Amino acid sequence: MKFQNIWHLFTAIFTATTVHAQDMTYDGQDILGIESIVDVERSKNEPWRKEANQRIEQHRKADIHIQVIDQQGQPVEDATVQIQLKKHHFKFGGVVSARILAGQVKNIDPEMYKSFCLQSFNQVGFNNALKYKLKKGLAPLVPPIMSWLKQNDMPVRGHTLIWPGWNHMHKDAVQLKEDPEALRQFCDQQIIEYAQNWDVVEWDVMNEPRGNHDIQDILGKDVIVEWFQLAKQHVRNKDALLFLNENRVVSAPPAQKKRYMKLYLETARYLQEKGAPISGVGYQSRYKWDCPPEEMYARLCEMDKALQLPISATEFEVADTPRHQWTEETRSEMTERVMTVYFSHPSVISILAWTIIDRDENQKGLARPDGTLKKNGKVWHYLTKQKWHTDEAEMTDATGAVSFRGFKGDYSYTIQHGNNRTEGTFKLENSKQMTLKLQ
Repeated sequence: MKFQNIWHLFTAIFTATTVHAQDMTYDGQDILGIESIVDVERSKNEPWRKEANQRIEQHRKADIHIQVIDQQGQPVEDATVQIQLKKHHFKFGGVVSARILAGQVKNIDPEMYKSFCLQSFNQVGFNNALKYKLKKGLAPLVPPIMSWLKQNDMPVRGHTLIWPGWNHMHKDAVQLKEDPEALRQFCDQQIIEYAQNWDVVEWDVMNEPRGNHDIQDILGKDVIVEWFQLAKQHVRNKDALLFLNENRVVSAPPAQKKRYMKLYLETARYLQEKGAPISGVGYQSRYKWDCPPEEMYARLCEMDKALQLPISATEFEVADTPRHQWTEETRSEMTERVMTVYFSHPSVISILAWTIIDRDENQKGLARPDGTLKKNGKVWHYLTKQKWHTDEAEMTDATGAVSFRGFKGDYSYTIQHGNNRTEGTFKLENSKQMTLKLQ
């Protein structure tokens, strides 16, 4: 089937199913099995958690002062003002599979998967669909998915413009090992083509260079600067952030920590010193060991002090190894710990769950293949939809004034006074004052 026919087929599927919803609701109210994790008393007994909550209060919330006036400009007393957070400024994202969304995975309902994504995240990325090596097999699935995401106001991050190891490069690049100039041109064109083609808000320009440097070994270290420059020149979305993405940095086990953090810093600082337009650092945050929260936060602070760039947990999951296997309970405990520590750090801008729905019983995802939440998925939704959520109502005083403190993001508001009712929206990025007229 030709590319154009595939595109039209999947466009029809997504257009037909955009407004349909599934029976399951992911609103964070189901805490069965995680009661001890969400117990508010924990904050009083654990110093690290108390400190994290204080940072969250300081960095993730702002004040909103509202005065309600009538049509003559006079203050309205005893009006009920309700504000409700609709979308966090912070990105709680998920990494999606194009094949599942396109209905190509037998045991997962694409309708359920789409509903799960829309209810669970305010940003998504693709796991494999925007990798150049797989352009022939996956790229035809992407355009209708991108259109569907845009229709649903869901920003997309791109992963990845180049993964510079032979195992991860397109077969046509591998054939150019003995021709450096042709190889350079191929890599340049790869970056230009995909930067121009996909409308994303962020790009992992380079992925995992610590263990993937075959191209740099041939073309020289400076080529990574050129890759960032090309990305900046050709990104379709001119405001897109450009990331250096790497595994086991903040999440590295103790034996690897010093070396892996040092190597990441060397690469990132080199890019900065050479004037590369790097605008974010991606730490995959795949935790395979029981990292203490104090250690986790200290590592974030150490890297932030050195680089002073926005931080994204680009591939967050709590994963098993032969030496360390999590139970459902300990995985949910670790999920809450990581999310709380990262959300509390002012330079972290996003957390993206890597495995959102299990295809089998690998137990890393937030939900089972049928969409029912596992305990770590319940933690994700409780934190993002309940604990870190604002939905409040207050009565105006004699001056028509009312004040709130809420999480930063996009809000709706309702003002009710007698039979008069006014509705609207606003953004809360920093503390602000608003005068609203009652209709």
